[in-house]
Amino acid sequence: MKHPFKLMAALALTLALTACGGLSNATELGIPKEVEPLFFSEAYSMDATLRDAAKDFAAQFSAEAVKGQEGNTAVSPVSVYLALGLAAQCAAGETREELLQTLKIDNMSLKNGYSDFYRSVIAEHTNHGKVTARVDVGNSI
Repeated sequence: MKHPFKLMAALALTLALTACGGLSNATELGIPKEVEPLFFSEAYSMDATLRDAAKDFAAQFSAEAVKGQEGNTAVSPVSVYLALGLAAQCAAGETREELLQTLKIDNMSLKNGYSDFYRSVIAEHTNHGKVTARVDVGNSI
């Protein structure tokens, strides 16, 4: 397989659009709710397992994604990691194991750390109580 990360990105998109479709009560990662950014103090107490796995994945994915490319290329390895993480929780059996292997993490670490990891990549900046900027992760096309 020449480009495993391109294949995984395509798989993630496909799974995100179809794998959990129709399962509106799927709560493997918990009940959906409004997401609050992770507080600075919480970030330092967060388990590093998922964060470190995501860093390794991001470095490898970025290198593979731009290999042989000419000109400008924009990729978001964290978004791909988050999408594959959701796909892994919706999958079962061999598919789940392959996704977890690609993500470089075990199922329990992914499940236990996903919420805090997601919260760590969003941020809200305020000035005198007024929101001046927000960094968020897209969850639709």
